[in-house]
Amino acid sequence: MTETSANNGVDYLKFLAVSVIISLLFLIQTVSAEELNFTADYASKEEIATQTFHIDGYRRIYTSIPIDKYDFARIEVELKLTKEVSGTGFFVMDSRYTQQTGLSNHLDFYQQPSEFEKRRIEFQINGKGEIKVEKAEAIKITPDYRFDGEYYNIYLFIKSSDANQGFKGDMKIYSKKSFNTLSYTLKLSYFGREIFRDSKSLTSKNKFAKGKLSDIEVNIPARFFILPGTYNLEITSNGWKFSKSFTVWPGISSIVAFALVALTVYAGVRYRREIREWLDSLSIGQKLVLIAIILLIFSALILAFENKRSANSTSILAYYFLVLGVGNLTAEYILERRNEGSKENSIQGAKKKNKESKEGEDTKDEVFDPYPEVRSIISLMVLSILLHFTPEVLRTFPYLDVAAFISVIFLVVLSVKERKIR
Repeated sequence: MTETSANNGVDYLKFLAVSVIISLLFLIQTVSAEELNFTADYASKEEIATQTFHIDGYRRIYTSIPIDKYDFARIEVELKLTKEVSGTGFFVMDSRYTQQTGLSNHLDFYQQPSEFEKRRIEFQINGKGEIKVEKAEAIKITPDYRFDGEYYNIYLFIKSSDANQGFKGDMKIYSKKSFNTLSYTLKLSYFGREIFRDSKSLTSKNKFAKGKLSDIEVNIPARFFILPGTYNLEITSNGWKFSKSFTVWPGISSIVAFALVALTVYAGVRYRREIREWLDSLSIGQKLVLIAIILLIFSALILAFENKRSANSTSILAYYFLVLGVGNLTAEYILERRNEGSKENSIQGAKKKNKESKEGEDTKDEVFDPYPEVRSIISLMVLSILLHFTPEVLRTFPYLDVAAFISVIFLVVLSVKERKIR
């Protein structure tokens, strides 16, 4: 029993080893490149077998490409040349010579979709010596998605799909027949909920003429991939549809955004009383400058998420608040200086001086800045006018000028009511 069990164990291990080897060979076969064999005019069997060709004057060696004419491929050739031999390499489509390059130890050629049935690599060599093809293979470049239609073929190559770079793809269109318009819709869903949609229609007789290869960049900004989870991407057009689901893990931008939001919320809750007292102590000019600083920080964060248009609009808005804040600070400085001068001229005796010192800081702001609400109303009115004549901001924040004007009306009504109460 013991020997039988041992033999069975050995047989099982042998079977497992053979299975693994066969599986590996199968995988290697499926991903291996197509090997190329060169020949030449009047080539001997020995030259073809050894891939070593003797050169005495001029000679032409070549090999056909066993890749479908509608496929992308890269052809790699490694050569060993004697010093007396030189020449030129070509990628030939029927009788059309392209991709001319001088002979060297390593050469690369690229095949793109075309209507040429016969394609080959050809070397035209001069000198005296020999040339040996040490390695030659055609590597088929497989796209992430391919559609073969009557009028055109679609090839989609995905470059990135993560939280740091967003989705970036290169869509190549090869025109089998001439057509005028290509329309497609790009849609992104997060756990089944649509969060992005972009429809485009491209019209061009020259771009989509027969035999032309066109490139279209397909992009979804990284800001749509802030939340980690499962996303589903769809690209649809007439007759074809590409769909892919992928999981996005937290990227640097999303981690920074979550950390900043968490810290801001924590600080706001933890120090809410101190923050409220500090904000109440600020003058109108200081508050406007503070808003400008906050907007500039938001502009930098938005730019990090690759939304240049929104970042530009936010920075313009920040500059407006900064200008208004500096203007108000200048007015406050002038009013305070005038107030100090009037105090020195109006002091007549110790009683009046003691009375002013007892009033303390409670009346200081009221003395040198009697109408701060007026400057607030004027600042918002100027901001509303500036926004009205800044279309760059209104494209990103529609009706912001109207909102600023409504705030002006609200402040006017509130100020009138406070005056009546006083």
